[in-house]
Amino acid sequence: MSGKGLFDRLQEEIERTPDEGITFSDVLELPQELRTLFNQLARAGEATAEELAEVTGGDLDEVEHGLNELVERGFVVQEQMEQAVIYRPHFARRRSRKLPLGIWEALEELLEPSPDEEVAPPAESRD
Repeated sequence: MSGKGLFDRLQEEIERTPDEGITFSDVLELPQELRTLFNQLARAGEATAEELAEVTGGDLDEVEHGLNELVERGFVVQEQMEQAVIYRPHFARRRSRKLPLGIWEALEELLEPSPDEEVAPPAESRD
């Protein structure tokens, strides 16, 4: 059987670094103010601090402070453009949802009783 097993994939998820991006479940762990700011940025796709302050109705200094914290945590990528600093959400790549080719055969092999095991007859119903 080729490919990574369930435990290998779980271990990779546990050891995932912020450089690989964040997931939506990571966003749920943010404090409410940062989560709101991040959600507005995700809706926009990219924005300046001024644009986010306008949309959220927050103070520009507070929005910049929140964006800097999101950048430090790896939730947001900051890019210097010609005349402004642009912020973008830093999402993880979506993992493939395809099942390995031999998954059903492998599961069937696991569920088949070995020759040494006795197979109990099905219980009779009492109707």
